[in-house]
Amino acid sequence: MAKTELYFGLAIPGGGKVTPAQWSDFLNTEVTPRFPDGLTVDETAGQWRDQATGKTVREPSRVVMVLYTRSDQAEASIEAIRTAYKTRFRQDSVMRLDEMDCVGF
Repeated sequence: MAKTELYFGLAIPGGGKVTPAQWSDFLNTEVTPRFPDGLTVDETAGQWRDQATGKTVREPSRVVMVLYTRSDQAEASIEAIRTAYKTRFRQDSVMRLDEMDCVGF
């Protein structure tokens, strides 16, 4: 199966953070309908280097992991989730990590 992890920073540019209620709403309206068979969400702490300033930025984050059969529809769903988050919370990016795994249930 394909496995994709999406990394969502919770800091909003210009100030503020994505609240637990906002995250829950995003998960329920954008992610779950696209992958109703299941997913995993981890609360994490991320960091990255701001290319403009050279400073290390640390922020609380969420990682969503989905396992699925590769298809054009799944690909479109993943990209729609990334685009929706960037638009809703004014993010520069949502990191995506893909791999193929042998999975048993």
